[in-house]
Amino acid sequence: MRMKFIVNIFMIFLLIQSCKTTQSNSSKSNNQVIETNNYNKKNEVTAQSNGVDFLATGNTPTEWTLAIDIDDTVRFKADDGLNIKFAYNQLTKKNVATASNYTFSSKQGNFGFTIYDSICTIATEKQAYKKLVTFNFNSITYSGCGKYLANDLLQNKWTLLMINNIAINANDYNKIPELTFDFKNGKVSGNNGCNNISTNMEVQGNRILFGNFTTSKNICSKKSIATIVNDKLNNRLVSYFFKDGKLYLYLIDDSVLIFNKS
Repeated sequence: MRMKFIVNIFMIFLLIQSCKTTQSNSSKSNNQVIETNNYNKKNEVTAQSNGVDFLATGNTPTEWTLAIDIDDTVRFKADDGLNIKFAYNQLTKKNVATASNYTFSSKQGNFGFTIYDSICTIATEKQAYKKLVTFNFNSITYSGCGKYLANDLLQNKWTLLMINNIAINANDYNKIPELTFDFKNGKVSGNNGCNNISTNMEVQGNRILFGNFTTSKNICSKKSIATIVNDKLNNRLVSYFFKDGKLYLYLIDDSVLIFNKS
């Protein structure tokens, strides 16, 4: 009986130690994921400050990264030694269904990458990406996930202050035109000075791709910017930037809308 008692105590001790080890490993794994996410967020902020509009990464068939500056260059680097850089304007782009395909030929060989509108995940990260990415070099295909970067300052409510550096008069409008950007849901909403407006959007680095605006049907007794919204924002890719805390939307006809944060 004494020997059986000692064996039982020893088994309980081993079980407790096993539970502690499992908890420790689980905690360590979670911490590694959190650290990876923080590291990637820092990478994104740094990349955007360097002009990168789209950033992708993957581990098939090896670790790799793709950084796209739409105004300048495309850089691809993989752990297998492939390291290339070429001008964005040298690419041939073709939109196919829910994807954009880019190709380029050089002395090194034929390059191409495709950005798909498809949810994509990486095992070591908690976040889900909105883009599936493949990069092709000759007979090798690299696959992973990517996202357009965005300045977090944009995600606010913005009240129209000026049109082409001319201050608007609030008394000329039923209500001051404003826009609210919602990254999580990919939406922008607000009003044009009279009617409520809303649409889908995708922020692409320092550009905003607006969808088709819907609007309420109020009768307007005063001014509105409905014409600007319909002609210069509706289904348009618009550049944006910040200066002195203000949001600037640079429109297709070189006109500028200047907003103050509400």
